[in-house]
Amino acid sequence: MTINAQTIGAVLTGAGAKARVTQNIENVERMRQLVFAMRDALNQDPGLDTQKKSELLEIADETRVELEKSTPNETKLMTLFALLTQSVQTLPAAIPAYEAAKALLTGWGMNP
Repeated sequence: MTINAQTIGAVLTGAGAKARVTQNIENVERMRQLVFAMRDALNQDPGLDTQKKSELLEIADETRVELEKSTPNETKLMTLFALLTQSVQTLPAAIPAYEAAKALLTGWGMNP
């Protein structure tokens, strides 16, 4: 998956010249929603150790900040989402977010 939030243009010359542009804006929005869902799940879990919760919320915040960049680091995003996914998989409130994250990571060729 390529995330590119910059202006895209094409110059075509010659007979039969073609240009194709694919934008994955909806994927970035899905990732943002997923980060918020994971944050909510972490905040709702009463049994999660305070220190662990703080660390995981920090990772979620780093993920959100990376998504807001004009050219997010895809490797960093994959790593951050993998960490969050592994961390929330046992939290009852995080089941929907975990399933969405699993689908996202599988799309990147990762098996969470």
